[in-house]
Amino acid sequence: MDYQRTNIASYPVMKNISTVSTVVSENVVIDRTSLVSFEVAWTTTSASGTFSVEVSVTGTNWAPITLSAVPVLSGTSGSHVINVGMMGPLIIRLKYTPTVSASGTMNAWVGGKSY
Repeated sequence: MDYQRTNIASYPVMKNISTVSTVVSENVVIDRTSLVSFEVAWTTTSASGTFSVEVSVTGTNWAPITLSAVPVLSGTSGSHVINVGMMGPLIIRLKYTPTVSASGTMNAWVGGKSY
């Protein structure tokens, strides 16, 4: 069987999203993609919150995956790169959950590659 490997060119999955409430990115199909990264950047007055990554086989039921360190949004501006590798599920998405609500915006991009 011939397996074609797929790369994901970087593209936005969250654009100018408010840091006030919980939000999930658009779904990203990762068929034949070994490594996926989310890059998140924000500017805020004093918000804080956590990022998580969720996966699904069907796009209906979502489960969080365990990350080696929980990425945190804090400070007036900043960024994180979240790397995820060797996944079985077909679909992945990024989730932001505020712990302190304050005005601000964030953007997120996804990219991936196979090896």
